[in-house]
Amino acid sequence: MNTNASMRRPLAVPLIATGLVAYWLAVVVSLHFMEPEFDPIKVPISVYVLGTYGVWMTTSFFVAAAIWLLLAFGLARVLPSNAWTKAGIVFLCIAAGAEVVLGFSPTQWPLTPPLTQQTVIHLIGALVAFNSIAVGAISLSVSFRGTPRWRPVSTATLIVSLLLLAMLNDRWLWPMGQSTDGLKERVIVALMLVWFFLVVGPWMRWRQPHDPPSGAKTSAGAA
Repeated sequence: MNTNASMRRPLAVPLIATGLVAYWLAVVVSLHFMEPEFDPIKVPISVYVLGTYGVWMTTSFFVAAAIWLLLAFGLARVLPSNAWTKAGIVFLCIAAGAEVVLGFSPTQWPLTPPLTQQTVIHLIGALVAFNSIAVGAISLSVSFRGTPRWRPVSTATLIVSLLLLAMLNDRWLWPMGQSTDGLKERVIVALMLVWFFLVVGPWMRWRQPHDPPSGAKTSAGAA
């Protein structure tokens, strides 16, 4: 068995995913400056699709879908095949599908009745995407506790993912009211990014000596 090739394969997933996250961040941050007519305190990120440079926002939805799908398939290969892992992978795949829906169904702004059909689809898609990411992150964080590579960060990823789910569904964690929903969404996205980087950190160090993931074949066993 080619040991160097076997180590490069798992490393490719976090590298590509991190590159996609860098693109997503570059687009979203740039749009905050390129489309100053939208107040980031009040306006959700997806509303930038309605501006002059909205096509860039549209690409960010499909890039987000690719990030979660890549993460799902990558983790499926290196984590133990248990119920927590399988549930997490399924939820990340659902989130990826919902991101694609968001890309094809831009929202209207402001959200005053009557809402267009596309806006309703967009709002449902956003609800599914965000909650699926949170639940998937919780499931995978529990699975991390059984792996030597991710065990040191498993408590942190679990806390972040639980806080993410709580912020999505409990207004008491955000007492500033609906006038700051744009800011709240950005905090939620920041929590997702924290979880992502907590996960890819140990993954990036795959070349360093470490116990193999549960169920992985050793060089001797695969020979």
